[in-house]
Amino acid sequence: MSVKHPFFLCPGEWLGEGKIGFSASDEELQFYTHWNILDSGDVQLGQKNVRCTQEVEMQDAADEKMFNRFHFTEIGIQSFKILLENEQIGTVFGEGIIEKDKVAWEFRGHPHIEGFEVYTLGENGEYEFHAEYISPEGYRSIINGRIWKKQYSKKS
Repeated sequence: MSVKHPFFLCPGEWLGEGKIGFSASDEELQFYTHWNILDSGDVQLGQKNVRCTQEVEMQDAADEKMFNRFHFTEIGIQSFKILLENEQIGTVFGEGIIEKDKVAWEFRGHPHIEGFEVYTLGENGEYEFHAEYISPEGYRSIINGRIWKKQYSKKS
């Protein structure tokens, strides 16, 4: 039986915020993110695909958003394959792991980008995340933040 994480395995919207730092600078930038996990039905091990989109907006740069498309495949008990697409880097493939309170993935051996992301589930249902990416030029980005499931208010 697979560990069923609410994030990425169940359809819905997730909001987030965090800070990104760069090895070439002491400056940290605030960012906001919006994930849309598309309806994937009931994930069956190794047979179901999950698609989602991520929008990232830097503070004070509302007109400059980054859009990522993720495709999770071969979802097993403890692992999965991942494809990331965006305009800046094109398409990269990676591998991920699933643990009781953690989901993580990494991209290695690609000419445009290498890195990893780790999402740790808290008791409150939110995820804390840490990511690091390195560019071909050797610049490192360090990202820390949190995401939470979007709540919808009922109108009377």
